[in-house]
Amino acid sequence: MSANSAAKTEKKVKVILPLLEGKNASQDVFVSVNFKPYKIQRGVEVEVPESVANVLDEAQRAANEEIRVRNQRAFRSPENKHS
Repeated sequence: MSANSAAKTEKKVKVILPLLEGKNASQDVFVSVNFKPYKIQRGVEVEVPESVANVLDEAQRAANEEIRVRNQRAFRSPENKHS
């Protein structure tokens, strides 16, 4: 099976990317899997290949981890220590 035919038979899943606040509220998300680009509109349910949904999930997990680490560092910073 060629890579092209594998992409055509890949399971599709529905995703909805949340809107952002402020001027970037409707900023589209660009994802590329195996050199195939996807432009996903925020706030709209779309059907994408499972591999694209996996990339979006992993990106969200990484963003959540970055926020967690940043908050943890802020909590431990010297300015937040009480004598």
